[in-house]
Amino acid sequence: MTTKKISGIALMLAFAGAFVAVSLIGPAKLPLPAVLQSLAAPLLALGGFLAWRILVWEKPRKKP
Repeated sequence: MTTKKISGIALMLAFAGAFVAVSLIGPAKLPLPAVLQSLAAPLLALGGFLAWRILVWEKPRKKP
């Protein structure tokens, strides 16, 4: 595995852990403004997806 893939997987796990923590704690206990409270979980999910898409995913090879 390349360093790029390993760092991408680590970043995905960090985003996933933060997503779960934000989802379990709930927006009532987060010390954030109301707008950020409603956007925290979707932004973390988007960050995890972007880490996968940019760092881990490779284009499928075309069949000869």
